[in-house]
Amino acid sequence: MSFTYLVVGASRGIGYAYVKVLSAVPTNLVIATARDHQSAKKLESLGSNVKTILIDMQDPYAKFEAAFKVLDTLAPNGVDVFIHNAGISSSDASKSSLEFDADQYQKILDVNVGGPAKAYKAAYPYIFKGKGTKKIAFVSSTVGQVGWEVSPGGGQGFNAYGASKAALNHLGVQIAKENAGSDVDLVKHSVTVLLCPGLVATDMAKGFEGAMPPEVSVAASLAVISKTTAADSGKFYGHSGESQPYSIF
Repeated sequence: MSFTYLVVGASRGIGYAYVKVLSAVPTNLVIATARDHQSAKKLESLGSNVKTILIDMQDPYAKFEAAFKVLDTLAPNGVDVFIHNAGISSSDASKSSLEFDADQYQKILDVNVGGPAKAYKAAYPYIFKGKGTKKIAFVSSTVGQVGWEVSPGGGQGFNAYGASKAALNHLGVQIAKENAGSDVDLVKHSVTVLLCPGLVATDMAKGFEGAMPPEVSVAASLAVISKTTAADSGKFYGHSGESQPYSIF
């Protein structure tokens, strides 16, 4: 059976692993976004079933809208699974709020919240075409849980990164509720979930022990996505399928 995937933020790390794992199935069509031509070539070298779109999460919405028009040709029957992975953090993310460089909030929130909002809005007309259960997965993090901390009393909420993931969770739940109330069956019966990939061995996880290889996280996450139904829309899952609360208060 063939499926069309759109992976937003695939230049490196988890996003690249998604494309690598998905493209290993010859019947899949994997459309991936990259920030530059070099990253795009690296992605396309994974297989003839990989196509790329150049976009940066800080680009204005108009550029997303123009870039995603190619989906009309690449995905004539719609996108079956939209996966938004793009995100950034900072080297001082775990510092206290008084030690953290507050000027970083603007860029991190722009990329981690504005990026998914623009990408989803631009991709919307191309997701909801054809038939089947359309699935939308935003890669979030447990650090976005309100009240989350590294250890009891630690107080390390990861500042702008944590705030951006909390805001992404809000966006995902809003989209899930809007779609559930749609008059269009294809939209109404779609699935939107938030998904924490776990501790993964990427640039963001430097200094943390026990990080898993990106491909391991991705394989587990894809298994979770594949099992979701419309009844799961709006939920927050860990990569192993465990349900997570949006707040731990």
